Amino acid sequence: MKLTPEEVAIMVKVRENMRRSYDEPTADVPTYICWNIIAVVKGRNTRYDGPSLSAQMREIGGAPERLHRHIAWALNGNPTMKSFIQVQTMRLGHTFMRHASEFAPEARLAWLDRIIEMEDIK
Repeated sequence: MKLTPEEVAIMVKVRENMRRSYDEPTADVPTYICWNIIAVVKGRNTRYDGPSLSAQMREIGGAPERLHRHIAWALNGNPTMKSFIQVQTMRLGHTFMRHASEFAPEARLAWLDRIIEMEDIK
């Protein structure tokens, strides 16, 4: 999915937040890409406000909802990067799968770099 300039701008802010969260984990920066999209749009972490991610995305609509749909599609329906990595590496054995999934934060950052650079979600 080719990104619009508005979507690229959102993803750049998400990447900045995710890097800050990676360097210094804090409660006000979500560790997940889609929750971070909401934080960028709303200006705060709404993960613990009650409504689910999907409900909040439907409420916001527009570019954030579109980004969420395409990120979910790119992760093959897996809810997180960690579970995506586990599914993709399961055939290599349980131990490898477990170790590979420990790199989910780095994988998120690398994927965000690729999304921003290519202006595309795959």
